Amino acid sequence: MKSKSYVFMFITSLFVFTSSLSAATIDSNAHKQTVTNYIEEINQIQKQIFTLTQKIAFLTTPSDEIYITELKFINNQLDNVTQSMLSYYESLPDLCAEKLNVLVLFNSTNLIHCSLIKLNELNNSNSNIEKMTILQTYCAFHVEANNILNIVSNLVSQ
Repeated sequence: MKSKSYVFMFITSLFVFTSSLSAATIDSNAHKQTVTNYIEEINQIQKQIFTLTQKIAFLTTPSDEIYITELKFINNQLDNVTQSMLSYYESLPDLCAEKLNVLVLFNSTNLIHCSLIKLNELNNSNSNIEKMTILQTYCAFHVEANNILNIVSNLVSQ
């Protein structure tokens, strides 16, 4: 009788263990697709920011209201993507490799937020020297954000 109860406990333990493993398993293809979608969304936002930068930097009489509205719209889009990434990140098991991709993407969105702040400064700038300094910093944020997106893209494709 004791041997039957040990066998039953063993089978039950095995079932519980395999159930918890399968719950923590992440569909690799679904993860790759999710991260790729985030990268595409962030790239689209980067393109919008770059277009707006050209308008603000090279027009002699920018309309502050129009650009501020566009900046806020882009910032809201970026906030939405970041919030979605946060929800996805929190749904992943602790210390899983997939969290790495999302964590690195957060670096990209933070840099893009920084570039938006610099773009707002550029919109409020009057001096050409000040504009050049702001553009230099903006470009550094923009380039680093793109580099990070490329890194994540490479990580996901492995």
